[in-house]
Amino acid sequence: MAVCVRRTKSTPVRNNPIQTNFTAGELSPRMRGRVDVNRYANGVQTLKNFIIMPQGGVYRRPGTKYVNEVKTSADFTRLVPFEFSTVQAYILEFGNQYIRIYRDGGVVTSGGNPVEVVTPYTTAQLPDLQFTQSADVLYIVHPSVKPRKLSRTSHTAWTLTEISFLDGPYLSTNKTSTTLSPAHKTGTTTITASANVFASTDVGRTLRIGHANKYGWGIITAFTSATSVSLDIKGAFDNTTASTDWRLGAWSQATGYPGSVVFFQERLVFGYTDNQPQTIWMSCSGDYENFQPTGETGGTYPVDATVADDNAITYTIASNKVNAIRWLDAASNLVIGTAGAEWIAKQASTADPLSPTNIQVLQQTTYGSDAVPARRVGTATLFIQRSGRKVREMIYNFDVDSYIARDISILSEHLLRENNYTTDNAFQQEPDSVFWIVTNTGKLIGMTYLREQEIVGFHQHDFGGSFNSGSAVVESVAVIPNIDQTGDQLYLIIKRTIGGNTKRYIEVVQNPFEPSTSTDKVDMWFVDSGLRYTGAATTTITGLSHLNGQTVSVVADGAQRPNAVVSSGSITLSRSATDVIVGLPYTSIIKTLPFEGGGQSGTAQGKQARIHKVTLRLLNSLTFKHGVSLTDLDLKEFRQAGDPMDESPPLFTGDKSISLNQSYTTDTSYYIVQDLPYPLTVIAIMPESVVYK
Repeated sequence: MAVCVRRTKSTPVRNNPIQTNFTAGELSPRMRGRVDVNRYANGVQTLKNFIIMPQGGVYRRPGTKYVNEVKTSADFTRLVPFEFSTVQAYILEFGNQYIRIYRDGGVVTSGGNPVEVVTPYTTAQLPDLQFTQSADVLYIVHPSVKPRKLSRTSHTAWTLTEISFLDGPYLSTNKTSTTLSPAHKTGTTTITASANVFASTDVGRTLRIGHANKYGWGIITAFTSATSVSLDIKGAFDNTTASTDWRLGAWSQATGYPGSVVFFQERLVFGYTDNQPQTIWMSCSGDYENFQPTGETGGTYPVDATVADDNAITYTIASNKVNAIRWLDAASNLVIGTAGAEWIAKQASTADPLSPTNIQVLQQTTYGSDAVPARRVGTATLFIQRSGRKVREMIYNFDVDSYIARDISILSEHLLRENNYTTDNAFQQEPDSVFWIVTNTGKLIGMTYLREQEIVGFHQHDFGGSFNSGSAVVESVAVIPNIDQTGDQLYLIIKRTIGGNTKRYIEVVQNPFEPSTSTDKVDMWFVDSGLRYTGAATTTITGLSHLNGQTVSVVADGAQRPNAVVSSGSITLSRSATDVIVGLPYTSIIKTLPFEGGGQSGTAQGKQARIHKVTLRLLNSLTFKHGVSLTDLDLKEFRQAGDPMDESPPLFTGDKSISLNQSYTTDTSYYIVQDLPYPLTVIAIMPESVVYK
């Protein structure tokens, strides 16, 4: 018997969804099916060279201004911020055994030459340097180098010195029968040991000796033998008899030097040495370079064995694994990131201040931390997990009465996973609260972060030019306040191949484009490693030697001119201009996720559909490209019939409706591309589509 099957024609469903914001940023490919997650509607597949605004829209990343070539372009170089105040801030260029100083977008000079400070830090040691600052003094640590401090007395006067620590810190008190005997109580003396104690690497190490609970100390200045050294006495001994009550300094060439440093509750805190990877040392309260363990601080030596509240503190984390300290962060408690867990140090009794007898260190989470320093952002500590591929937000949680550390990169995990691991980071508070991450592939990853608004959105950035056969490489990042107090300045070191040679340039990202009127286009800076000419009308733009041989974009008097090739440091315009910005072009890309507006039988995902129209809500934007494929883009012109032909059209704010000729497909993604030296700010996307069944 034949069975009759009735066929019905599929009825198309018209969809008019709206993407109101982009605060979820670029989502991982692993999120492509999660239309049930609210952040799917606020995310995109690609967000390249766009920055998420706290209000929800995205604007094209401003270009960079060329500041200077590093001293030695062949060598890795690092940027470090030095912030005395919001109006006195500097960028420090750390290179192979030198520091150069930058201020207000230029190198600081004296007598026509860059101000330079000699350092002991080699190129190989630069990535492992850590810093903390108090007013005009920057404290610097590295596990292989005695701690230093960089002091500033004027824009051109900088001094780097070894820190002369007072009376410590020390290892535990001798537990053996070995005695030490000073020949004198003051001045320079010989110390004689009853058994082998000393090594040549002890020169520069502190030594404390007690006699009947009275203590003096000094610094070892010369090594004679394993049983004899010379000592410069800094705090007088009580007598010269042999004593088993002695302590060697915790830091030396043999034991190593601190690898982490921070200020906490009026104490200078150090963490990690090769010999004591789980130990922290806190200075005397209010006396940052004094590590006196007993006696009245600042008193006359010899001092007694009384441990006062303001004495120095030494604490070793008790753990069943060796958890080397990676970073320290000062919050309401001292946060300690180690290779295997995260800890806090705080008062054991909250009724009394932190002291040698009132301290406890408690484990909070067990994720483990990367060696890249953490950043304090509001009430949270942002740190990179041990693998270098996750960003965690460590914050106190009242529900569990403990700190938690959420993985806030989980929805965008591909950006760090695909770029292997992180090498540097910085936080830019103004204007848009962005945590910047440098990866070992040279990609710069941004994370717009406003916890109070529940905004965590990732975006990726690359820069104009190339290195060898690949993209330009970002190697270092630092942030300081803008001298005009308009926000924070993001400085970068970018590595490129120029004229067949490796070049490392210091560049500063320009302020976001914020015109006062639709015709105010003079500050459109959308080129990288750029420079600006303003002055009398001219057709020749010079001073571009850093871009010799490169094809550059040109914006003259607010309008794009044809690209040019830099030759002998200059380019020639076809007609004169008074305001010209020249630099390397770069491309900004938005690729949406497949839109979800539902279909006749449920979801629109996986159904045959076509987008026939898109309306973009824009702010202060100009000509851009768009389409359903990067290989088939259409130019969206903004020029109206009445606009002058010898200048670019006015900036556009409002809705732009675009008709598309898309075939039916299961992928309704849409591209918005800007590769012209023009601004583009997207507030919302409103597609109109037809979905079959």
